[in-house]
Amino acid sequence: LSNSNPNAGIPKVAQTGETEVIYDITDDILKGLSTSESHLKAMRSFKLRSGISVPLKANEQILGVLTFLYAESGRRY
Repeated sequence: LSNSNPNAGIPKVAQTGETEVIYDITDDILKGLSTSESHLKAMRSFKLRSGISVPLKANEQILGVLTFLYAESGRRY
């Protein structure tokens, strides 16, 4: 999950190198991540349940962030 807030989600993981787990993706979280009403509607349609973002590192340098999401299966991290 990504947003423009550097203190949460993918930006936070990329900056700190620490894994972030969202055990329960609530509608409030989706509202905070959305950039418009149509974006929020699209995110709701995926029925996201939980997610994990992990830093991709090489030689202690963060190269990127990999995010896995559970949706319609109902499974959670």
